[in-house]
Amino acid sequence: MIRSACLRFRAVAVGAALAVASAVASAASERPAQGLAPHAPKHGADIGALIARHGLEGARVGFHVIDQENGGLISSRDADQFFIPASTAKIVTAAGALGVLGPRHRFRTSVHAVGRLRDGVLDGDLYLKGSGDPLLSVQDLLAMIERLRDLGLGRVAGRFIYDETALPVVAEIDPAQPAAAPYNAGLSALTLDFNRIRVHWRRGADGPVTAVLSPAAGAGGIVISDADPGPGRAFVPAPGQLGERWALAPHRLSAPAGVTELPVRDPGRRAAMVFRALAAGTGTALARPEAGALPAEARELTAVESPPLARLLRPALAHSNNVVSELIGMAAARKLAGKPASLSESSRTLIGWLGGRALDLDTRGLELPNHSGLSAKARATPKQMLALLRHALLMRYDSDGIVPLLPAAGWRESFGGRFRDPATAGWVWGKTGTMHYATGIVGVLFGQASGRRSVFALYVMDDEKRRAFDADPAREGAEALARAEDWIQRAKALEEDLVSGWVRRY
Repeated sequence: MIRSACLRFRAVAVGAALAVASAVASAASERPAQGLAPHAPKHGADIGALIARHGLEGARVGFHVIDQENGGLISSRDADQFFIPASTAKIVTAAGALGVLGPRHRFRTSVHAVGRLRDGVLDGDLYLKGSGDPLLSVQDLLAMIERLRDLGLGRVAGRFIYDETALPVVAEIDPAQPAAAPYNAGLSALTLDFNRIRVHWRRGADGPVTAVLSPAAGAGGIVISDADPGPGRAFVPAPGQLGERWALAPHRLSAPAGVTELPVRDPGRRAAMVFRALAAGTGTALARPEAGALPAEARELTAVESPPLARLLRPALAHSNNVVSELIGMAAARKLAGKPASLSESSRTLIGWLGGRALDLDTRGLELPNHSGLSAKARATPKQMLALLRHALLMRYDSDGIVPLLPAAGWRESFGGRFRDPATAGWVWGKTGTMHYATGIVGVLFGQASGRRSVFALYVMDDEKRRAFDADPAREGAEALARAEDWIQRAKALEEDLVSGWVRRY
């Protein structure tokens, strides 16, 4: 389906480009010098009515729509106001990483040795080194272990060391987010299975609850706790414990049995423990892993590489995976700075690099504390996001461009199931973003009336409700989340009405 979508995109894009060339030639003398399209409508009254119709009184709506080719203004409202960009910020990461690392960049995970291998025994140390592969899988680890067996390695007499120094080690993306949220996982140059782990629990017939983390290798454990962590918080990190050790409040469980994903907080150690367990299962004995740095004299024994960056970004944008975006952004910033940096520092580095290249981009006030948009402190204007997207569109990145990397409306479960109407399906390509009381879409639309391609950034936000949510000690409880979800669905319906109207009119 993706291939069909891309073919359709290319066909429409060619037609759109020809239409744009004709339209620009015939209308150049009529268009004002600043590029304002003479048909740009005023939206004050009808936007107010749309807000009221969707029950969003108190919310702000801001958007900016321009012609992709010449930058001519099509429609705009509060485009210089700041909104929470949420996951639309992943477009910034994608644009920066494509420009810095290049679409063919691959992440490499490798195994190295120091010492002699003789009679199946390495009389030295074995190293597992990561560079931030966001799609590293257990199959990749097993593939390297199988190659070590082919080399005759059966036991390591020395240490087993994991090297995650290529990137910073982060326990969670945003400390303000729920600690047990799987989308708020830790980060490391050694990342396995999106840094998520599953917990299985069951309440016995006589009342006691049992819970285990799985897969078990390096998983730590679950401590049953009598303390009440608060509404919606069945699992919290165990006090004073590092790694994957959690405390469970049984009365906060939502069902008598189930499976929940939890974030991995110490990703490098977890990946190394899984590697060790897999090696033991194939007959290769390794010591318990310890963190360290690969020495210069180590020799590489085997390695695996990720797909090229352009192929990594497609699922990252389609599934809005925070870990993937964070690792890609940190890797790009590391190349620019020559050293690893924190999430906020690496984000500023990448934005600074883009700010020196994107047309019409004023970065004043633009605040992205990380590379995934997972922060209520993030702020961006529709104009800023549009300038960043248009820069990515103009760069093309090895001829494919960024549009084929974006989710297509009406295909699979993109856009949360919106834009399925045949009149709009396939005519909108973009990245959505959602937080409590803040939503947005940034992308490209093909005008049905003109055949021209436009780029747009649209945000909806209720500042008062967002502040109240942040101040609510029970915000992780079912009632607070249900209220927020109801608002989100109404805001998304408003977005669909607006964007569908743009597709029909432009």
